[in-house]
Amino acid sequence: MLSYFPKPYPDEDFRSIIYRYHIRTGKLYFEETNKELFDVKSKRNIYFHHNIVELIRLLNQKDYTIEYFLINHTVFPLI
Repeated sequence: MLSYFPKPYPDEDFRSIIYRYHIRTGKLYFEETNKELFDVKSKRNIYFHHNIVELIRLLNQKDYTIEYFLINHTVFPLI
């Protein structure tokens, strides 16, 4: 379980949420953030992680679901 995760702003891009988390936790390398949140070894902040289930599990909140992030924080509804 995460002790901190930023509250998403209305219409904020998913990548921005993850990047704010990275900056505010003080990690030097983005690879550390991806490993912690998504259990993925990558330096990139991609549009939408394939392993977002890991993040949902870590957040352990009913408000944050895959559907929530897709609908409110991606361009998915426009497509």
